[in-house]
Amino acid sequence: MKNFILDISYDGNHYSGWQRQKNKRSVQGTIEKVLKKILKEKKASLTSASRTDAGAHAVHQIANFKLSKGPFLKPEPLLKALNAVLPSDIRINSLRSARADFHARYWAKKREYHYLIYNHKINSPFYQKYAYYYPKSIDLNLLRKTLSYFKGRHDFAPFANLSKTNVKTTVRTLYQISYKKKGPLITIILKGDGFLKGMIRNIIGSVLAINKLKQNPSLIKEIFRLQKRTKERLIDKSGSTVPAYGLYLYRVYY
Repeated sequence: MKNFILDISYDGNHYSGWQRQKNKRSVQGTIEKVLKKILKEKKASLTSASRTDAGAHAVHQIANFKLSKGPFLKPEPLLKALNAVLPSDIRINSLRSARADFHARYWAKKREYHYLIYNHKINSPFYQKYAYYYPKSIDLNLLRKTLSYFKGRHDFAPFANLSKTNVKTTVRTLYQISYKKKGPLITIILKGDGFLKGMIRNIIGSVLAINKLKQNPSLIKEIFRLQKRTKERLIDKSGSTVPAYGLYLYRVYY
């Protein structure tokens, strides 16, 4: 068996997320369908480093798959064939051979995500599907202080959507959470050992809620302590999740 690593970029706007789903168009399912067509195999299974939400994007998603026979045992012909058949909103940036025991998910040490916010009175037609439009003023000093309370090792359960999940632990480590600003575009950078379902979008929503109401950012520390978010303490789950189209899987570290 030959093991291959794929570095994948995709625009998630027309997909139900990365993960293969019955009767829904997913990024994983689309690539696997093309692989089966090219390889003339009944089955083709990708293992990814991370699962992205419906509508979220990837700059460098990493996946691997194994192949035992056929004319595409060399990476370069298979790379060209994949990009020739895949839809234009999915590209394979690179494809190379890997150790037989390489596993895209289990070998990953860190994952880096970016969330884009378009902060201006008037939305841009170029970013409306790729950054969250937020017309209210953002206090950058308050933003920096609020983000700092998420850094480190915490139980992120109050910032996750845990229904229909079976995670063994909700404790995660954020090695970096910061922002950079270029004109009206604010990018929140998050680098951690793993992320729970909805975790990033709930974090960003909570940060923006604190900015909107000018609350003390230490409220985040209190939420970790109480392990819940309530309306009385500012943040209500129904209103604190930002949309997925501003979210990007930026890099996976091994």
